Amino acid sequence: MSMECPKCKYANGPGALYCQLCYEVLLKSAAKSYLHSAHQERKRTNALENNEEPSEPLMDLATAKQYIQWDVVFEKLWELLSKNRKGLLLGSAACLSLMTITFLSLKTTRLHLFGIAFDYRLPKTEKMPYLIGFRYDIAMWSQSEGRMDTPFPKIDTEETGTIQLKPQSTQKMFRPYKVEASQWIKTTTLPTGPQTEQIDGRHASLAPAILIIDKNGTLLDRRQNLSSRLGRSVPFLIPRFPQGTFKPGKQWHEKVEWIDTVGEWKIYWHGILTWTFVDYVEENTNHMAKLIYTASLVPNLWEAPAWAGKMHIPLSFSGNAGGEAIWNIQEHVLTRNNFTYNGQLHIPIPELKKIPWVHRVGRLLATGPGEVVMEFNDRIDARKL
Repeated sequence: MSMECPKCKYANGPGALYCQLCYEVLLKSAAKSYLHSAHQERKRTNALENNEEPSEPLMDLATAKQYIQWDVVFEKLWELLSKNRKGLLLGSAACLSLMTITFLSLKTTRLHLFGIAFDYRLPKTEKMPYLIGFRYDIAMWSQSEGRMDTPFPKIDTEETGTIQLKPQSTQKMFRPYKVEASQWIKTTTLPTGPQTEQIDGRHASLAPAILIIDKNGTLLDRRQNLSSRLGRSVPFLIPRFPQGTFKPGKQWHEKVEWIDTVGEWKIYWHGILTWTFVDYVEENTNHMAKLIYTASLVPNLWEAPAWAGKMHIPLSFSGNAGGEAIWNIQEHVLTRNNFTYNGQLHIPIPELKKIPWVHRVGRLLATGPGEVVMEFNDRIDARKL
């Protein structure tokens, strides 16, 4: 049997102690009735003292839902939206703009969306130092019909140099930079131990070079001697990048040339570097671009000993060549470049018996035509200081 509340007439369940709507006590002892009346009276007195209306007990959520007129709620909401359509559209546009700005403010997002330009921004007044390192590991021998004739002394040399880019007179349309070596040290490993010597800055192999960069940061020209030290370094210090913006996956090509000095020989290398923009990387909180490249090289004789015969003869090279570089996006300069090439270079020789006896080893020496084989395992490392 339901219990009707004497105050609000709400039909409560059987045995209910309090009204589920107004919380009026239904079943109570005299003591409970007195405490409840005293508690309610105290609340009314406090409310009157604070000039507040006495608060009525709150109904529970399940009961409140029964009294909500949803059709009226939706009607009022639609009326509100109709009256403030312009303000709501402006507010939505502002929120969308704020979200877009926040999204684009992330540097990695901007880089992937818009790409970067490999344009040089070198100092206009200060010098820019680089450290260059060469590693020569070359084995040589003569052979006839694929069989070794006699070995030549192995070349095991390391060279380290400091190179500076010095800005010259600033022009309106372009800016020249002088590239010169401030120090160069050569260390050769001999049977008796390492031997170190300092190369004079006036040596022909350290002849200065000139870079021409336009106002947009594009390398226009590299004016250098084809020397075996500084001339060999410059293409890997300041590569030639095409104009425009690039995203990861983009490829381009660059022509290169340099000279290697191998004892009495000088080898002129020329070819094509195929560059690939791999991805963005982070180093010391700086955003960088990682680049890799492969080299297709063609060798020619630049100088040769007299006993080698004609110089204008075709050479063959079988091997691999390539490298990895890091571009600093903030500074707009190449901060690191590592290039390696290894393989065998074959130089035809018209008459093996013309090789000086000081180089010949063994009793049964070959005669007639043959070839000199150079096995390269060389490396060039360039790094901005």
